[in-house]
Amino acid sequence: MSEIQTTTESSPADQTRSGSGKRPSFARVIHRLAVPIVLVWIGLVVVLSIFVPSLEQVGKDHTVSLSPNDAESMVAMKRVGKVFHEFNTDSSVMIVLEGDKPLDDAAHHYYDELIRRLSADTKHVQHIQDFWGDPLTAAGSQSPDGKAAYVQLNLAGNQGESLANESVEAVRKIVDSVPAPPGVKAYVTGAAALTADQSTSGDKGVKKVTMITFLVIIVMLLKYTDPLSRCCWSW
Repeated sequence: MSEIQTTTESSPADQTRSGSGKRPSFARVIHRLAVPIVLVWIGLVVVLSIFVPSLEQVGKDHTVSLSPNDAESMVAMKRVGKVFHEFNTDSSVMIVLEGDKPLDDAAHHYYDELIRRLSADTKHVQHIQDFWGDPLTAAGSQSPDGKAAYVQLNLAGNQGESLANESVEAVRKIVDSVPAPPGVKAYVTGAAALTADQSTSGDKGVKKVTMITFLVIIVMLLKYTDPLSRCCWSW
């Protein structure tokens, strides 16, 4: 009677312990140094956060113009500003004064103070179309009911550039710094102001996306590094 030989297949765990299924040395080193590696990465993130500007800040400081310099409309507009010695950019904002009742002498004094402070900021304000301050042209920049008036400013920097956004912010600070008479409000609007607001909103959106991405990574780490997964990896 011949001897019956039985063979058993080795399990994956046995193969892992054997030479053929042995985990590569690189993987073993990574597994043993998992905690130090994570700490090094955390330290690197902390160092970069402290000493390296954020992506949002770099983008804010180095924004570029939204308008092509060789566009016919752009060339024509700058030509007008050059010929009349007024401005050389495409950035403009409007300051709108609105009152609960027809604008009176107090509103005019408030307007004159705004114009004085804006004219003093030559770094950000290139030209002011002061129609409401001149009796001959005041009617052209005032509403029919006399409750609103506006003034247009040409600012330094082309729309979308860092200087243009800085100029819009400077105008808003000046407007906020001058106390308005009772019943009168001042608003900063216009193309350059809208572009600056869009840039600010975009930066806030990037921060939200970054936070959501970080939370997703944390959830994935908690999901795939649970005790059962670590136990299986140790085999």
